[in-house]
Amino acid sequence: MRTIIGDIALPANCPEFREAVVLIEVRDVSLADAPSLVVVQRRLKGVNIRSGGFVPFSLGVPEVSETRSLELRIHISLSNSDQVKHGDLLTTTSIPIPSRGVPGYMIVPVTLV
Repeated sequence: MRTIIGDIALPANCPEFREAVVLIEVRDVSLADAPSLVVVQRRLKGVNIRSGGFVPFSLGVPEVSETRSLELRIHISLSNSDQVKHGDLLTTTSIPIPSRGVPGYMIVPVTLV
């Protein structure tokens, strides 16, 4: 098991909010014609967010075969829902995680949806 660490970068148009729920997932996206599979996830509760701020994170991730492709997905819910809703924050670009080894310190941007 290896640990990835970094900061979630909140956008300038992010609302200030107390008690947000942050869902951090590493997903296996190896198969193009199938849904991605959650490899590991961590839920942070009671997180205060603010415009242009950062939310630190760490997550233990297993090493996988080099034939697998992993990506990081972050969903910050302002309504305490697993469903993405208007006003939530979400990764909208591909954030690859190497199949083996520890990536460097990550800064992961999220977008207001």
